[in-house]
Formats: sequence, C-alpha cells, structure tokens
Amino acid sequence: MKRTTITALIDTYNQGRYVEEAIESVLAQDVAPGEMEVLVVDDGSTDDTAARVAKFGERVRYIQKENGGQASALNAGFAEARGEIIALLDADDLWLPGKVRRVLEEFEQHPEAGMVYHGYQWWNEKTGQCIADPTFRALTGYMPDRIEDVLTFGNVGTCGVALRRGTIEKLMPIPERLVILADAYFVFVAAFASPVAGISDFLTRVRLHDDNRFNFQRNDAAAAQRRWQCARVAVEEQEAWLRRNGFEESRREIAAFVKRARLWEQMIHFQCETPSRRDFYGYLRDYNELYGQLWSGEYRLIRSALPPAGFFLGYKTYEALRKTYADSAALVRLREALFAQPAKELTPIGETSEPTKSHSRN
Repeated sequence: MKRTTITALIDTYNQGRYVEEAIESVLAQDVAPGEMEVLVVDDGSTDDTAARVAKFGERVRYIQKENGGQASALNAGFAEARGEIIALLDADDLWLPGKVRRVLEEFEQHPEAGMVYHGYQWWNEKTGQCIADPTFRALTGYMPDRIEDVLTFGNVGTCGVALRRGTIEKLMPIPERLVILADAYFVFVAAFASPVAGISDFLTRVRLHDDNRFNFQRNDAAAAQRRWQCARVAVEEQEAWLRRNGFEESRREIAAFVKRARLWEQMIHFQCETPSRRDFYGYLRDYNELYGQLWSGEYRLIRSALPPAGFFLGYKTYEALRKTYADSAALVRLREALFAQPAKELTPIGETSEPTKSHSRN
C-alpha cells in the first residue's frame, strides 16, 4: 500500500487542561513529515481550549464550532479531514508511542479492512495506575460472517479506532442526536460496512477522571437519563442502517447482533431506572439464551440459576452481589480453574469491569 496521509482527529469539549498533552502524544508519533495532519475539533468549549491549542501554531489545524455533542463534532471532523485514514482521539486521552506506525502497518497488511482497532489502558488519574482492558478481543475479518465475532466484537471506543475514508462515507452522517455514545453507533456500523483488523497491542491510554466516568456512578439522575436516551438512539440508528443496507434480521448473525444491542440498551436503562423483578428476570433469561452459544455446557448450567436468583433478589441486591464477586480475584481464579475458559470469553459486552468512556457534554 502506498503510504497514505493520516488525519489525527481530536474532538474536545472543555478539556483545556488535558488537550495539550493529547496533542503532544500525537506529534510525538514516529511518522514522516507531511504524512500526518493533526485536526482538533472544538465542540463549543467555554474554557481555555482555544488558547492552549494555539500554542502549537501551524502544526495543528483548529476548528471551533457551536456545541452540538460528540456526533456533531465527529461529523465536522470527518468532513474537514484530509487524510485517507482518520484516527480518533479524545482530548483527555493519550496515544502511546508507536501507535500510528502500528495502525498504518495493519492497514497495509489488510488492504480490505475499512477499520483498524485496538485495545487501551484504563488510566486512573488519581492513582496513576494503568490497567489493560481485560475484556478486549482483537478480531480480523468480516464480523457478520461468524456469530462468535458478532457477540464478542467491541469494547472499543473513539480512541481505539482508525477508519478509511471510504468506510466513513458509508456510515455518514453520524446521527447528531448522539450527544454522547456516538462511538456505540459508528464502531459497529463500520464493522458491518467493511472487514476490520484488530491489533492485540494496547496503543492508547484512556484517562479516568471525575468529568468522564459514567455519571450514574455519581448518582447524577439527569446524566443517567441522557445516557439511556442516547443508547436508545444508537440502537435505533444501528438497526435502521442495517435495514437500509440489506442486512435482514432473518439471518442468524444479524438477529444475534440486534438482540445483543437491545440487551445493552436495556442494561443501561436498568442503571437509570430500577427494573421490576419480572423485567430483570426476562433480561437475564434473554442474556443466557444469546451468549450461551459461547459458553461450555457446565457454565450454561451455572448461568441457568441466575434468572431465578435475579427474580428472587431483585436488581439492586443482585448487582451488589455480582460486583462483590467480580471484584474478588480469588473467586475469578476459581471460576477459571473450574471451567478452563479465560474470563474474557465468559464476559461478553454488558458485564465488563470498566465501561466505555463517555464525555460529559452540554
């Protein structure tokens, strides 16, 4: 593949205290002069973002727009990007050394791929601790061809993806009702639009801080409602895109994806509004039916006890006990020893230890 210009697209909203570090992590990449442009799209920040970006002069192209949310900022960035490949970064995160070179090499090795993606490290700003996402799974190929891939692809957000311009054109515009969770829409649509290539290396550091950790963890009811509403939009728009592009739900793999997406939205709804015992039972039952295709017979047997347990305990008590279990390294090791399966194989989307990050926006 002839070496193609890549655009580093940084979207930001009131992240002035972090944006310089993000830009520096991009400029430090091992790329030839003129091979990469740095484009910052400011979604109507009211802090000192503009002044901080201005320090970089002509090395960074800066676009400021009215506040419209994550999808609006990405749409503006995609329209302005000059590169044949566009790699994304949130302004409070960092690219690790060698990321761009590794991504370009993967595109060269897989010319059919419309998206290259990789995992990232969760970076606790307060403690300095970095943990590689244990649920990440690198897949290469056309995701809809295998139901196992349909059910395990994901756990990657904006900072872990790079897309060819042709793939972006197939999914544009991103629905601008997605003021957050825009990646929950376009990452999956891109995987249906073209083959993908996964990199097992962790090439981005995602900063966890008070403004971006999921707001329901801070008992912010309004933010939780907004997150659920955007999750609903993401699922609706995914399904609409699939219909427009001839993906019939009568196909087993497509039906599995649709069910998976609806379960994800339902889980977010529960975090916003406590479900009835009956609704929670139905969720756990449907979850087992869908993901049971990935599990051993022994594990399916164990999981069969969870829907009645969820009905008996209720959502809040069940979730408190599940979190205690998930946080116990000894119990997780015991499970792995008993069932001889890696934890990430038994932990599909919806039961991850860390959520996909979502920025706080107006």
